[in-house]
Amino acid sequence: MAQLAQDTEAELQETVKKTRRKASDQLQLLLEKRKREDEIREKLAAFAEEMEREREKRAGQPL
Repeated sequence: MAQLAQDTEAELQETVKKTRRKASDQLQLLLEKRKREDEIREKLAAFAEEMEREREKRAGQPL
């Protein structure tokens, strides 16, 4: 009976270890994805500002 309890505890600890590792990996992937999304947003904002400046320049010029 004691051996069964020890085996069960060892299996449980291994399962917890694997689950934590998997969760950590998934969190890392989510953080990397968020970072890429933030970089894309920054590039889009910069591009939008550049387009707005270009539009303002052209607004003052005759067609």
